[in-house]
Amino acid sequence: MAPRTLSASFPGLDPELAGLTLASPTRRLSAFLLDCALLLLPSVAIAGAAVALSLWVTEPAALRATMALFSNQPEDAMPVAERLGALAPVLVRIQAPGLPPAVALAVEESDLERAGELLSEYSIDITLSPAGDVGHLEPGHIVVRAERLVPRGLRSAAMFGLAALYLTFLTSRRRAATIGKWLLGIRVRRLDGRPLTLWESFERFGGYMASLGTFGLGVLDFWRDANRRLAHDQISSTVVVRTSRGRRRPR
Repeated sequence: MAPRTLSASFPGLDPELAGLTLASPTRRLSAFLLDCALLLLPSVAIAGAAVALSLWVTEPAALRATMALFSNQPEDAMPVAERLGALAPVLVRIQAPGLPPAVALAVEESDLERAGELLSEYSIDITLSPAGDVGHLEPGHIVVRAERLVPRGLRSAAMFGLAALYLTFLTSRRRAATIGKWLLGIRVRRLDGRPLTLWESFERFGGYMASLGTFGLGVLDFWRDANRRLAHDQISSTVVVRTSRGRRRPR
């Protein structure tokens, strides 16, 4: 695919930008996937912390029981049935797949001892899979989706907060590139030549949601738009170009 250069047709375009080589779709998508990989482990850690914080505030007994179940505490420190009984109201509240109706009935009758005894006959599996994606559920297994343990508002913050900070901070000011973009030799530039402010960079991050809202069709702008500007570029008046090593100017 022949490289494209930035058109000079934009009103108020910084003359220094005219003729720069645009980042190719392959390079931009590769940088995006690299950034996603870099964010994966920290995002999982934050999600785990959000689960613990949520339980600590709303169900401290369930948090203690969960920590005891997955630690190496001696069995006589706290009976397994007692731990599971403390966890039972949470499993009922989140409607954990595989949870037997008898446990919900015991919780409704405030008989946590009975609920714990029933749960002791089951294996409890914690998963980070999205809601509705638990695969084939084996008999005797209860699945706890970690994201269901977090209130909806806190869930959104845990999922998008780190990505928002990462993309906002690294593309603002004179940094102009995430780690993925920097490694792939591309950077974000405003059409008027000045650096993005933190707020403008955050608005650009919000534009990613607009791209997702098109069910991926917005990616076609890589080929339809003469300057390969996606929705978040159009919202923030930016363009993604090669760094100095990849610059081309018309002769």
